[in-house]
Amino acid sequence: MSRAATFLLRVALMTACLLPRASVLAAEAPPPEAQSLEHMHHTAWTERDGAPGNAYGIAQTPDGTLWIGSPLGLLRFDGMRFELYTAPDTGRPLTDEAYRLYVGRSGELWIGLQLGGIHVLREGVLTRYGQEDGLSPSTVTDFAQDLEGDVWASTSRGLYRFDGRRWQVVDDGGLKPNSNVQTVTVDPRGTVWAATSFQIFARPRGAAHFAPVPMPRDASGGERTLLGGINVCVDGAGEPWFAIVTGGLMPLADRQRWFDGKSFGSASAGTQGLCLFDRQGGVWIALEEGLARLPSASVLSGAPKTEPFADVQRTGAAVRLSGSTVLSLFEDREGNVWVLTNAGMDRFRRNKVVPALPEGPQWPNVALAPAADNGLWIGTSRHGLFLRDASGQVQGPLDGPSPHKSIIVLHRDRAGDLWIGKVGELWRLAGGQPKGRLERIEPPVDINKRGSAVQAIAEDNEGGLWMSFRGLGVHRWKDGQWSANGGVADLPRDSVVSIEADPAGRVWLGYFDNRLARVEHGRARMLGPSEGLQVGNVAALRPWGERLWVGGNAGVALYAQGRFHALMPASGPALRGVSGLARTAEGELWIHGAGGAVRVPREEVEAFVRDPAHAVQVERFTADDGLEGSPEPLGPIPTLLQGEDGQLWLPTSTNVFRIDPRRIARNPFAPSVHVGTVTAAGTAYAASEGLHLPALTTAFEIDYTAFSLTIPERVRFRYQLEGVDADWQEAGNRRRAFYTNVGPGSYRFRVTAANNDGVWNDTGAVFTFTVRPAFHQTTWFHALCALAAAALLWGIYQLRLRQVAAQLRARLEARSQERERIARELHDTLLQGTQGLILSIQGLAAELPEAHPTRGRIEAVLDRADQVVEEARDRVRDLRAEYTADQDLPRAFAVLGEELARERSTRFGVVVKGTPRDMPGAVLDEAYRIGREAILNAFAHARAQAVEVEFVYETGAFLLRVRDDGTGIDGEVLAQGSRPGHWGLVGMHERAQRLGGQLELWSRAGAGTEVQLRLPAVIAYAAVARRKPG
Repeated sequence: MSRAATFLLRVALMTACLLPRASVLAAEAPPPEAQSLEHMHHTAWTERDGAPGNAYGIAQTPDGTLWIGSPLGLLRFDGMRFELYTAPDTGRPLTDEAYRLYVGRSGELWIGLQLGGIHVLREGVLTRYGQEDGLSPSTVTDFAQDLEGDVWASTSRGLYRFDGRRWQVVDDGGLKPNSNVQTVTVDPRGTVWAATSFQIFARPRGAAHFAPVPMPRDASGGERTLLGGINVCVDGAGEPWFAIVTGGLMPLADRQRWFDGKSFGSASAGTQGLCLFDRQGGVWIALEEGLARLPSASVLSGAPKTEPFADVQRTGAAVRLSGSTVLSLFEDREGNVWVLTNAGMDRFRRNKVVPALPEGPQWPNVALAPAADNGLWIGTSRHGLFLRDASGQVQGPLDGPSPHKSIIVLHRDRAGDLWIGKVGELWRLAGGQPKGRLERIEPPVDINKRGSAVQAIAEDNEGGLWMSFRGLGVHRWKDGQWSANGGVADLPRDSVVSIEADPAGRVWLGYFDNRLARVEHGRARMLGPSEGLQVGNVAALRPWGERLWVGGNAGVALYAQGRFHALMPASGPALRGVSGLARTAEGELWIHGAGGAVRVPREEVEAFVRDPAHAVQVERFTADDGLEGSPEPLGPIPTLLQGEDGQLWLPTSTNVFRIDPRRIARNPFAPSVHVGTVTAAGTAYAASEGLHLPALTTAFEIDYTAFSLTIPERVRFRYQLEGVDADWQEAGNRRRAFYTNVGPGSYRFRVTAANNDGVWNDTGAVFTFTVRPAFHQTTWFHALCALAAAALLWGIYQLRLRQVAAQLRARLEARSQERERIARELHDTLLQGTQGLILSIQGLAAELPEAHPTRGRIEAVLDRADQVVEEARDRVRDLRAEYTADQDLPRAFAVLGEELARERSTRFGVVVKGTPRDMPGAVLDEAYRIGREAILNAFAHARAQAVEVEFVYETGAFLLRVRDDGTGIDGEVLAQGSRPGHWGLVGMHERAQRLGGQLELWSRAGAGTEVQLRLPAVIAYAAVARRKPG
């Protein structure tokens, strides 16, 4: 088909230029061998799977996206899900009936509509063309782009060329504006080909006009009639071929060679007019009933045939398409062939493992042995012995030993003889040739009567054959003689499951239950769990230099330096049911077991040998790769045979499968990654940059996918939501990420993917979005809450301060009242009583004569008593306030200071800053006493020239400062807080603390002293009446 062929050429060029990895792989290994239609992996999708029916358009853009044009609209397919494309300009699915699709040289997608019109999707922008742009209301049937970059469109009403702005209809010779042009294509030489229902036209590169192409002559000499439709496809050499509905396939270079439907095995000469030359060199052609394929286009070089080609491959009972009618053929960049039918879609891809034998009931769980010339001996359970040659032809059953008895084991010795172990019998085929002499060998025991059979055979360095007989131990055959236990006395007589001889001359025998024997120099050593063997029944052995690989139903282990080390895969299921091991010339380890075949690369084997704790990266081969069925773990074994040409043969419960480790089909294309939708609270949003999810969104799902179409089930993903995930999250094949308990903010979602062969797209896809905050989640709300909380705390703090201040004032008031009471009591009782006592004594003294010696002593005592009373009066005065009702605090200090200044000739001043405020009486008392002590100290000790008292009434605090310019206070005294035996400074500090204030002293020798009392406003100020003296 023209579109498919043109796109194939473009992809091939892109691959050669842009994919050096693919070139390196091709250089390192031979290309994968071609596969027949039956050996390819076929998958069908129908309407039950979401596939559209009656779809004609299919194309792949350079990012790997597979597009399908259908009656439902334009769909994308990632190998797992069909998804309607959402038009970026409307935000709704593009449901216009897309008929033909084409990818231009710049990667843009051209969409031809069934009911007229053309869309082009370029870098996410959809542009629509209609009648106003020069198009007629007609079905767009095909697209092509010439070497100059012009895009051509064939329609049911003419051929059009796009000049970059408008579509120009072609009116040239036989191509008229109303011509029903069914196809247009451009070959590698630049020739533009167009075909109507009746004629083919060509315009070579540089020519100005289209010219009709002469058609081949029929038997009567007239031109063949072209009816029903024509398509043009290009082969691997760039030569155009015409696929004609009424006539089949015809090369342009030799139009007399006409291969109709019958050449491809159809009962009818007609076809669907569709063809495809694939990358393997095969030719696909759509017939009236199904699909046909030739493995090589070289068979078309001969003359037309009236009978089918011998190697033509057909769909049918074995390979059933999704529908009865093929509508389109396409090959993607990975080499998969896609078939659109009237009822769905099909995919054909190369398998990595292919069946080696034709389908039949005789192949389950067979015994294998290598044959001469890269052939293969096959021993079946009930159908005898077969031989497969290197070309794949199978001979048999061959004349030989009782075919009704199961063949359990086959072994080809160094002499070329084939040994055949059956239930109750042992045979040798001389020379290993089908016509060789067949000889029955008498076993060492009567295995027929006991219902036993040969379980395993191995040949040692001396040419002796070690054979294990089920339930009867092991025996050695050499020069026509049997030796029980191989002549080794200390060898157990238990049943041996597997036997292998290594190049060093040792013989290894595997037993049930983690037991292994090593025979060397005529002696046996038993190995088992004490050496770390934990593989279960030892069913597979493979020497590896000085080491030995061991496999069993519980895993695989390596025996090295006297210990067994279990082989653990880094991912996927553990190795179980192992019954076959092989080592390739490249150093790879192959394992066959219950989960299929496993390949351990050489570098992983080496890493494991260096560090037995290393978990190895492995490649698995299962039914998805063509390996169907599972091996029988206990026979026939081994279930993995390596041929002389390096190919591996794997017998299973369905067939014998073949894989060439050097020619495994690889997928070098890293998958493109796409983020689809974000679903929150049941609403799906397109994952477009700048997406804002609604407020209060705490959970959402992100759908993503990757376009890798070979085995999409094996695509692996990892993703990370920056700000939430600390590291990459391994998702396996899951295509959805789930998040809960996510707060508002901006997020960046990253996702990468690897294809089925582990090729990673490390760039992946990046999507940024925002979860809107609710009002209570905004910064403003948080700021308001913080402000409200701060105000509340400030209010609580102020309230608490007021409570503390009130309590402090109450205590001070109580203390002041108590002092006044004590002063009154002292004055009214002690002082008055003392004064009365003094007067009484004076009266008594007056009665004594003046010359009486006692009178003098009494008067001296009375003088001392007067001094005591005066001192007591001073203390009583100290207990009372020192200011009167008409004196405020500054005035009280002014009176005190002026009296002291007159006595000492010292200047004294009072400074008031701010507006004086009312202060509680208790606070005034304490402040006065602190200030009075500071003033007295200044006058008494500082030898100052000037003393100043400063009152500062601030909004937040009251400050009282007393400063002088005297000698200052000694630094040691400041550090200790007082002079020894003096308590003035200590008392000042204590009074300040009781007030809830701070007392600070500053002094320096010769620079004076300053004392500051600082009281918080809530303590210092109060709207109370000034206390009146009592």
